Amino acid sequence: MTKKEMIEAMSDETGATFKDTNETFDDFIKVITGALIQDDKVTIPRFGTFSSKYRPQREGRNPSTGETITIAESNIRRLKQVSYSKMLLTNSLCKEYFYVD
Repeated sequence: MTKKEMIEAMSDETGATFKDTNETFDDFIKVITGALIQDDKVTIPRFGTFSSKYRPQREGRNPSTGETITIAESNIRRLKQVSYSKMLLTNSLCKEYFYVD
């Protein structure tokens, strides 16, 4: 699903205009991104928790040549789903909760 498709679906679900829904969605992403930059966790009940994790510089290997390389430090972003959303995504009853073709 693309961003446009998601915003159209949200707009249809809420009855809001596409423009208003797009602005709300962009604000939602800004809030989550800002919290992750500050190393805060963002928890959305019945969905999951967004968090960031620092990965220090480390040694690795180029699988093609076997040469030792240095992998730069990084901050990774992750989403840990709660069991409720996992159940919905794997359950055949998912169609009852969401509009799925």
